[in-house]
Amino acid sequence: MRLMRLLRSLFLVALAVASAADPQDVVPGLLAQLESQSWSERWAALDQIVKLPDAMRTPAVRSALLSRLNEENQILRQTLRESNGARSVGDAYGEGYGEYYAGLLGAVGDTADWGDSTTLRILAQSTYDASSGFARRLAAHVEDVLPTLTEDADGDVARIRTAALEYVAEILRVYKPSSLTPDGAAKLLALLNKRATAAEVDPNVRYRSAQLLGRLADVNRDGKVDCADVAVVRSAMGTRAGGTGFDPRADINLDRLVDERDLHFVTARLPA
Repeated sequence: MRLMRLLRSLFLVALAVASAADPQDVVPGLLAQLESQSWSERWAALDQIVKLPDAMRTPAVRSALLSRLNEENQILRQTLRESNGARSVGDAYGEGYGEYYAGLLGAVGDTADWGDSTTLRILAQSTYDASSGFARRLAAHVEDVLPTLTEDADGDVARIRTAALEYVAEILRVYKPSSLTPDGAAKLLALLNKRATAAEVDPNVRYRSAQLLGRLADVNRDGKVDCADVAVVRSAMGTRAGGTGFDPRADINLDRLVDERDLHFVTARLPA
């Protein structure tokens, strides 16, 4: 690890000297460096690119970074697949790789075209915390990334399924984006329900899905599902979004109406 850090430092010094030249001359070499087999060299190139004035505004740089993120995503997924979820690339290369990946995701997120479907697919396949600022921003495009979330929630790697379900629950419970249609919300909720049943072969994923459904039923967010949660839903029964007495906490399935379905969702998860 010390050797990699030394090599990276030396590479950064070389790039710092080169950066005194016209950025138009430096950028092509840095983009080529992004394709290195060594992630530490890719990190060094990324570090220099984001520091070059105006480089991040050029289509070639934005395209190269998006392509690099897509490659890193596939590396992460293949590593999980080959180890049956036991080992990630970060586990293999250490925390330095995680810093590099986070920097790359941040750079792409800041410059990407969020209105492009291919870009959104790559962003949705990335590794991120479900409660992060990036996740909140992505949630605004939930209808566009729903196919990707569905694919991951039904995928062949348990850790990827779990990560997708964590994000789905966060969308339904916390973000509740205005762009999410009732049909889209129903599809997200169905993903959690499916993985909480015997259809899910991995007991850990099944257990976590049940936990996430329980968190949705905890409408007053006191850490447990009890009669207080039932009372919140009952007090808003029959109300619609925008109307008097409507309580968004009670609209669990996000259909903009508090009805028997919301009440049943909570009562079904009361402790015996």
